[in-house]
Amino acid sequence: MNQPVPTVMLGFGAEQLGAVNAVLGDNANVIYQNREVREGLAQLVPLQPQAVLLFFSPDDIRLVLQFARRARHDAPNAALILVSTHESLEATREAVRLGARAVVVLGMDDRDLLSTFEQLRREVHETVATGTVVSFMGAKGGMGTTSIALNVASALAKDSRNRVLLMDFALFIGEVGVYLDMATPYTLGEYVRDIGRLTDDWIDERIPRHRTGFFVLSQPPEVNEIAAIEAHQIVAAVAASKRFFTHIILDAGAGISEASLGGINTSDMGIIITTQELPAIVSTGRRVNLLTQLHGDRTRIRVVVNRFQSKGATKARIEQYAGHGVSATVCNDYASMSRCIETGQLLLELAPDAEITTDISKLIRLFDDETTVETKTRKKLFGLF
Repeated sequence: MNQPVPTVMLGFGAEQLGAVNAVLGDNANVIYQNREVREGLAQLVPLQPQAVLLFFSPDDIRLVLQFARRARHDAPNAALILVSTHESLEATREAVRLGARAVVVLGMDDRDLLSTFEQLRREVHETVATGTVVSFMGAKGGMGTTSIALNVASALAKDSRNRVLLMDFALFIGEVGVYLDMATPYTLGEYVRDIGRLTDDWIDERIPRHRTGFFVLSQPPEVNEIAAIEAHQIVAAVAASKRFFTHIILDAGAGISEASLGGINTSDMGIIITTQELPAIVSTGRRVNLLTQLHGDRTRIRVVVNRFQSKGATKARIEQYAGHGVSATVCNDYASMSRCIETGQLLLELAPDAEITTDISKLIRLFDDETTVETKTRKKLFGLF
């Protein structure tokens, strides 16, 4: 099935935005939108969308045509579409000169707009981002979210076909550098400002890489720098990353902020980490509702029970409180995980044959059918059973 068209929409008010979305339905994947066209144009280079929609009114046609020329320059492979509520001969002439895909009058040319996007879905652009984005969110604090996210990234990186980026989105409380016992001089704060410069070589030179193979973007060390990160920057950074990484793992922790929600909202899948304690189970239901509101699609949500043991709450009880099915469990291995935290190592380094390592590696199957997942089969006593 053809994928929705990665689309940037600039200059649209709420009413016009709603009208366009109603026409396009699931044919467009709006990766970025901004009512301020001038500000939004700065995101075209890193995002490299497949379609750029510019809204204009008769009063600002000349200014918007200047913006259109800039959009054509910064995103040359994108289908440029001018949208208005009124016909404009000047806009049509300029659109032809710029090589725009269409000039659309809402309410009159809706069928043409839909047909254009249906055609775009059938086209393949080399610049279209393909990386998979997966966010890990704790039902509450202390769920082991960061440990699982880090070990999933390590398991993904074990497959040489993968290029994996882990982003610390637990703003103000994130600590992936501490968990990994590694220096992270280049941080998320710098990354959101540098996305227009991204190339594979640039990434290799600047973003620190863990010894197991995945790249790491920790949160900035200064509170003021963290507070300066805005949601639209996060959205643009994640979208840009999809062009250079096969997988982007977002450690969102348990805290909620506008910026972290921006990252979670870009995810192809949101994984909620919980445990068998009643407060965690109740909080899981709240997180399910939150992700449902963000994604609008419950099929993109997974619930994983960490530290699972037979004497705790059953999967059925967790599902009853959470209002969502449990997709996987991770066994309770306090000793192995504690040694990892104490030594700054990951499970594949310290306990590659442990059951918990196998459980976490299997989580990849929740969102990726391509990566090779090596698991160990425990032998029964004397091999009799």
